[in-house]
Amino acid sequence: MTTFSIDPATHAPMVTSGQSHEWIYRGQIIPSNRVITLHTHIREVSQTGDTVAATADGAVCGGAGDL
Repeated sequence: MTTFSIDPATHAPMVTSGQSHEWIYRGQIIPSNRVITLHTHIREVSQTGDTVAATADGAVCGGAGDL
């Protein structure tokens, strides 16, 4: 496994040119969901010079057993 250390003060996540970002919502996150979980499946990581790009699929879950 490769680990990347990215300083959020100097690097901001963004959608790269030619790519899209889409959330599909099913249900809702409400205050009684005391734990919110983000599941991410990183499909590809590439680096060109100082630029690191990651392509991923993900899901946000609002409570135990939601996924």
